[in-house]
Amino acid sequence: MTQNFFIFGNHPQLGNAELDAVLEGEWSEGCGGFAIVGDCKNMEEIFTQLGGSVKCGVVVGEARLDMIAHQLCDYIIHNRKIDQKVFFGLSAYGARLNTRRAGLAIKKMLAKQCASSRFVVSRDPALSSVVVQTNKLLSNRGIELVFLFCGNKWYFGETRAVQHF
Repeated sequence: MTQNFFIFGNHPQLGNAELDAVLEGEWSEGCGGFAIVGDCKNMEEIFTQLGGSVKCGVVVGEARLDMIAHQLCDYIIHNRKIDQKVFFGLSAYGARLNTRRAGLAIKKMLAKQCASSRFVVSRDPALSSVVVQTNKLLSNRGIELVFLFCGNKWYFGETRAVQHF
């Protein structure tokens, strides 16, 4: 079953309440600053109705922290054309994760696959919607991968939309 995520802004309670109202209480779990919900066929349309959410996307699967760089590199290779330069960024929500170290490991692995890449970084552990949009991470050559810690599990997902700025 496909799952989606919604990242809340500065007021997670507002985002939580909005999501509850729009989805009429039919969503799986809130994890502080974000929520993981069941399959939303019109996720991006729902997202435009939510003023308290800054990002939304698709949960790809559970993340294995011991294999995270390999797992994400494989995902990028299989979901983006690597014959052109690929732009990618990493964000973490729910717990601390060294995204910079993981990103540099992914960049090295992509280089071994003869794939040119640009790793987008920020001062914060999570990329802002401005950084995602201005660095072309939502284009067909870009990707933002998001780590979500919820219920003692790490998930990873791909951002599909960010709040306009």
